[in-house]
Amino acid sequence: MSTINDLEEIYLEKLGSIYSNREIKSIYKLLVLELLKIDSTSYFINKNHVFSIHEKSKLVDCLNRLEIYEPIQYILGYTNFLDYKIKVNKNVLIPRNETEELVNWCKFFLKKNDKIIDLGTGSGCIAISLAKNNKVIALDKCNKSLSLAKLNARNNKVNIDFMQDDILSFDKSTKLVEKQNVVISNPPYVLNNQIKKMHKNVYMYEPKSAIFVNNESPLIFYKKIILFSMNNLHKNGLLFFEINELFGNEIVCLLKENNFNDIELKKDINGRDRMIKATLK
Repeated sequence: MSTINDLEEIYLEKLGSIYSNREIKSIYKLLVLELLKIDSTSYFINKNHVFSIHEKSKLVDCLNRLEIYEPIQYILGYTNFLDYKIKVNKNVLIPRNETEELVNWCKFFLKKNDKIIDLGTGSGCIAISLAKNNKVIALDKCNKSLSLAKLNARNNKVNIDFMQDDILSFDKSTKLVEKQNVVISNPPYVLNNQIKKMHKNVYMYEPKSAIFVNNESPLIFYKKIILFSMNNLHKNGLLFFEINELFGNEIVCLLKENNFNDIELKKDINGRDRMIKATLK
């Protein structure tokens, strides 16, 4: 027989070389809550709950997957993003806290019925979070990503228009039917040579095309999105980016050179340059 406490100790032993004890306890708790369909209070007052053979088998299987660095979000099949439950799989990037910060910053400037486009939507987390009281378009080049984003929109009961297109194909003739009030994007921005600094559960499992850019052209997505925004934003429309902290000043210069002003470079909760807001003149 194994209790919640017993298996927690095994998780701590097996995963200690991959995660901190605090992270392991958090991961284990999430798995138990999902498995037993209980809340946090029940979890803490029932630490001597004895698992059935089936329950133990499920948790051992999850442990085996965690030992080969699979992210907990892919094992669960979802993650929480702001007030929304977002399904995720290996076709989409797992939403991060920094992206929540970007969305909250954007929300501060929104007016009711603003038109917004999210470029490179992935799971749809940004678009879904901005869709209440606004008209949102979500664009991605990957059909599998769009299918999941559409499911997330339905599950979270928001209306979004979805488009399949490749940001890198944007040129001076790329125009939407209607101009937008806001363009927002979390494009790929991690340099290929930074891969060694990343956790194995990121570069082994998450889609590389959603994360990495060539060292020789680190700003390629930003250049394309700025060009798109010049064609598709209303005058005084807003552009929001999530960025690599190494290139904040370069992206600010790009924006200044391309008819944007009121440019603000903002740090994330960890003190890193992570977001930019700019206004089209």
